[in-house]
Amino acid sequence: MPSKRDIPIEAIRLKLFRIEQGLTQKEMASILGTKQNIADIERGRIRISGSILEALIRCFNLNASWLFGHSDKKYLIFTKEAKPPLVITTDSEGNENISMVSGKAYAGYSNNLHNPEWFRALPSFSLPIASFQNQSLRCFQIVGDSMKGIIEDGEYALCSYVEGPRDWSKEKVYIIVTEDSILCKRLAFDLTNDVVSLISINTEYPIQHMDTKEVLEIWEVKGKISPDIKRYLPEMRSQDMFIELQSIRQDIRQINTKIDNIQ
Repeated sequence: MPSKRDIPIEAIRLKLFRIEQGLTQKEMASILGTKQNIADIERGRIRISGSILEALIRCFNLNASWLFGHSDKKYLIFTKEAKPPLVITTDSEGNENISMVSGKAYAGYSNNLHNPEWFRALPSFSLPIASFQNQSLRCFQIVGDSMKGIIEDGEYALCSYVEGPRDWSKEKVYIIVTEDSILCKRLAFDLTNDVVSLISINTEYPIQHMDTKEVLEIWEVKGKISPDIKRYLPEMRSQDMFIELQSIRQDIRQINTKIDNIQ
């Protein structure tokens, strides 16, 4: 094992940076999408690969010149499309968790976007479903009836992380995180003027317009979890009535056929 004097500066700075972010070595590896052992890099046993360096820049906006000791500036300059890294948590095997953000947790969410400890305190789970693998997922409880008919008050929206405005679509439903709110809406946007419009399904809610810079995070709704199946019983009863009506019609056709045969 190399002595402390022999450990390269990039390994030392990587460890310091990881600790500053409040991440374990497994969590750092998961974020960077690497199977390389972060502990071995930090001990100077192996060098930082090009793919890890690219991931550090992409995920953390980290300045490679700082990492290798050639600059005092730790971060690259942010652009309107470059945002601080998404905080994730992992299980004991390094698999990414799905954090559940309840309505009560909304108040502290935006202030803790980059606080791993806050996210570790949230309830979390995983899904053994292929379509939900290999992506960053989060579960938000819906508050209010602005999207009534698609997702109801109290239900949970299962969402995947969206990198930036270029990935937004007018055909999808999103969770939009701003400094003072978490909203479930459809989007209309004018990226030329950096304006995004938030549209509710419930027409009682007016369209909201905001600067794209006000958007801290965007999550695409992929599915939902409902804690109350009873709310769907009226619709189920209507379906049952339709099935019964179809059965009655079939019986009537059979009776008419028998009458025609007798005649």
